[in-house]
Parts: sequence; structure tokens; C-alpha cells
Amino acid sequence: MRLALYGILRPGGSHHHEVRSIPGSWTTGTVPGWTYQITWGPAEGYDGISLSPDGPPVAVDILESDELGGHLSRLDDFEGPGYRRTTVAATLADGSVVDVEIYEADPEA
Repeated sequence: MRLALYGILRPGGSHHHEVRSIPGSWTTGTVPGWTYQITWGPAEGYDGISLSPDGPPVAVDILESDELGGHLSRLDDFEGPGYRRTTVAATLADGSVVDVEIYEADPEA
């Protein structure tokens, strides 16, 4: 299982400690969409992403871990109602494409 990170949870981000203890390997890649600062709702002031197959490639850090599934409920709670976890195809540096989970900003929140 893989989780793509683009904001505060990625390595070097202010809340990376939320994922740092999950054993696994890290790689980089891109997902199609747009990032922006959220200016409304429960995630106001944080980075968001809107996924779109027509969007430009957005750089992400990808955690691959067999234990990730056991942490998703906790991460869902951490991300809160301003985000929804979804699956998207990510392109890795070597050109391969893999499915990743990612927290997309929820405009309905």
C-alpha cells in the first residue's frame, strides 16, 4: 500500500511525525492536479490538492508500507473533515505508474 504526501505530512513537513514511525520505504513521484492554500472550512490555512487528469504534475513523496493500512484510520482522523482520502495513479521517477492513497481537499467541507 502507498500513501502520497504533498503538504505538512511529507518529509520535512511540520507534521511529518504523524507518519515518520510507519515502517516502509520512500520514493518520489507526481500526481495530476493543482495545489493551493485552502481558504475556507475546517482545513483553512493548510495546503490542498484538487486531483484532475488534465492538471499539471504535482510533486509528491510516496510512503510504501505493508503496515500502512493499520494507520489509515488514525491519519483520516488527523486530516479531519477538510480532506477525503482517495486513490489516484502516481507516476514515479522511472516512469512507472502505481496507485496511491492521497488526501484531497474536500470542497464540500
